Amino acid sequence: MNKYRKDSQEWIDLLKKNNLSITNEEKFKWYIDNYSFFNLVKRYSVPFYLNEDIERAFYNKNSTSQMIIDLFNLDRKLSALILSDILSIEKKLSTLICKEIIDSNSDNISDLKINFFYDLKKEDFYNIFPKIKDRVIEETDKIEYLKNRLFKNEKSKKKYIWECFLEFNFGQICEIFSYLSTDSKKRIIASFAKFKNMTSFHFEFQKMIELLNYVRNMICHNHPIYNIRHKKYRNYEKNEKSIISLYIKIFSKEISKIKLFDIINIVVCICPHKTDLYNLAKDRFDKLFSDHKENFSQNIKKIINY
Repeated sequence: MNKYRKDSQEWIDLLKKNNLSITNEEKFKWYIDNYSFFNLVKRYSVPFYLNEDIERAFYNKNSTSQMIIDLFNLDRKLSALILSDILSIEKKLSTLICKEIIDSNSDNISDLKINFFYDLKKEDFYNIFPKIKDRVIEETDKIEYLKNRLFKNEKSKKKYIWECFLEFNFGQICEIFSYLSTDSKKRIIASFAKFKNMTSFHFEFQKMIELLNYVRNMICHNHPIYNIRHKKYRNYEKNEKSIISLYIKIFSKEISKIKLFDIINIVVCICPHKTDLYNLAKDRFDKLFSDHKENFSQNIKKIINY
């Protein structure tokens, strides 16, 4: 199954041997030729494998090529919807952090508004980002480390603070948040309606936005989201426990793993504008379930925490 084959017909012949019913061969060929076997079939076949045995890659009875196509298309459309709302969250968080830094420090740091952000003195950076001393352990020159993370070229070094925050990516924004003082974090969190009375959960909130950044990157780099995992985090088990504790607090719902519909709930909760993401996702999955067999539906529901 993992060996390279010349064309879509060879792949289809192999899939037939592995018990997959090909409902429309020309259509399936078109999908493999345009999206590749590995991107389409390998990534979207997991719910249809016998006993979810990925290594064996043998399909359950009644599994069809159309099921794979439908799951693939739903995943792509839902990815676009989720990404749109995550980008709104990213913009709001960037705006709030920039405003908080200016409001909290402009009286003490006279150069903050009139000098380039990069050119601030070391002690000014330590005042703005006091937690960097705790979070960056190995580097001897912590501010130099921070500058290397935030300012990638000479052009970025010649910008005022508000200009920098227009260009920082979500990963940089999450890192910046982690270096702020506890009071600054609490004020920022309080700007999100559902978190107004949960500002003490600033570490858990930090892990939650890092999760959204991970989801954003997965979508932008062409990974499926229906079965999304965030095991690539450092200490992911500890981080997931932190996110789950805050999730239970917000939604009063017990979960043991963060899966797709939990991520959708988080996005809806944090998004600055009114979004119908949850209902749109539910309607699309309900349509998918109604079009296929019950055993297919149950497998997907388990994978996505439906």
